[in-house]
Amino acid sequence: MAGITETEIQLYIDHSLSEERKLAVKKHLFDDLSAAQRVGANERHADALRRALGPVAEMPLPSIFEPSNLETELSLPPTMTLNSITGALFAILVIYVAWGWGGLLEHQIAHYLLR
Repeated sequence: MAGITETEIQLYIDHSLSEERKLAVKKHLFDDLSAAQRVGANERHADALRRALGPVAEMPLPSIFEPSNLETELSLPPTMTLNSITGALFAILVIYVAWGWGGLLEHQIAHYLLR
């Protein structure tokens, strides 16, 4: 693929390549039949997707996805995040202490029973 990358081929299929690189990719595809067949199949798939999903892409987004709403309604305040982290660390500490006491009691009970 002398100087043509897979990324450039994908950009060619998506019609997002500069004219200069588009000409280089076309020359490469003219010289390499297997690459041209693969790109042709990918172009047909991309065109089918564009036709099928074009109406959906043109639909307006719901207001919940507007940037101003994303920043205010969906993000947690910093204190809420800090409280969640603190609560998780406290739960881990309680579990660790309970596990340690459980092991200690188990050892003492076994020692008492084996006397």
